[in-house]
Amino acid sequence: TFIRDNSFAGKGSLTVPEGLSSSMHDDWLSVVKREQTVIEFLGFFGDILWPWVPIFIWLFAIYESYLIFNGKYFDLVQEPKAKVIDFVDKYSLLLSEQIQFFLALF
Repeated sequence: TFIRDNSFAGKGSLTVPEGLSSSMHDDWLSVVKREQTVIEFLGFFGDILWPWVPIFIWLFAIYESYLIFNGKYFDLVQEPKAKVIDFVDKYSLLLSEQIQFFLALF
């Protein structure tokens, strides 16, 4: 994967870069070893999870189709979306009224 190809993960022994003060050697090695562990874990997790993503999307689509077909579908986003739209409408109306009032003065 991209992350594995562009990190220190799996590169074997590590050498400290030139120009780094001797007091920073252990800190740098510790950070790189932590990076290796995280990258290897993410790569392993991604290799296992990624092939299942299309299957989960397909199963979710079948489930929603079943709900729509039986008239039980409920859009979870509808209520929050309506609140946001009402909020925007309210304040855009107030703003337009203030602009009209301001223009009427001149």
